[in-house]
Amino acid sequence: MIPQSSLAAVARGSATNGAATTPTSDIALFVYGTLMAPEVIHTLLSQGKSQPPPLPHPTVTSSSADTDAGTTTPDFSSIIMKPARLLHGIDGPKSQFQLFPVRDAVFPALIPMASFSSSAQQDALGHLEEPPKVDGLYLPCVTPQQLSILDWYEEEAYERREVVVQLLVEKDSSSNALASNTRSCQTYIWVHPWQELIVDQGDWNYKTFRREHMESYLTRTVWPCVQQFQKLGFYSNEEDQDRNTND
Repeated sequence: MIPQSSLAAVARGSATNGAATTPTSDIALFVYGTLMAPEVIHTLLSQGKSQPPPLPHPTVTSSSADTDAGTTTPDFSSIIMKPARLLHGIDGPKSQFQLFPVRDAVFPALIPMASFSSSAQQDALGHLEEPPKVDGLYLPCVTPQQLSILDWYEEEAYERREVVVQLLVEKDSSSNALASNTRSCQTYIWVHPWQELIVDQGDWNYKTFRREHMESYLTRTVWPCVQQFQKLGFYSNEEDQDRNTND
C-alpha cells in the first residue's frame, strides 16, 4: 500500500512485481489488509466516481461510472469478492505466511514464515504460539487493467506470488466447518526487510484499522492515489488508447 510519503514513487513507476508478470487476461487474486475494505478497493477501481455499497457486503457493485464530456471510463461494476482464508504457498502446506503490521504505517504485510530463519528472528516471534489465520477476500475475475492499478497501489515493497486459499462459508447452527473447495490465485507478498515490520506485538487487526484509521487513510492515501492514477491514464478506456495510438 502506498503511504502518503511515497506517492511520488507512483509517478516514477515504482511497482515492479517481478515475481509475476502482468497478464493479458483476467486472473484470480487474494487481497487482505486495507484492500479488504470495500471503500478502499472500490474507490481505487472505480476512479472514485461512485459510492461503495453498505458494509458488510461480499460483492462490491457500482452503478455505471459518470463520465466527463469527451472522456470514457471503463466499467468497473460487479467486483466479485468472496470471503477466503490463505492456506499456504504454491509449494505446499509447509509454505506458511504471517500477517504483521508495518512499522510507522496503518497497513499490514504478508510475509513467508520461512523468512524468519535466524535465531534472532525466531526470538522476535517468540510470542506466537501458533500463527493467526490470514483471512481476506478472493477476487475471481481481476482484469489486467484493474491489476495494474492494484500493482501500483501496492508499490515495490510487495510482489505478486501464487498461493492457495480456501473459500469460507457462513457458519450455521449445525456446523462451523469451512467449505472444502480451495482455489489457486495470486496475492501480494512483502519483499522488503522484515525489520520494517512489527513482529513482536501480535497480528494486524482489520477491525481496529476500520475503527481508528479508515477515514484518514481514505483521505490521505487512497484519494491521492486515485488522483495520481488519473494523471497517469490508468482509468483510460483501452479503445481510446488504441484509437489514440492509430491517430
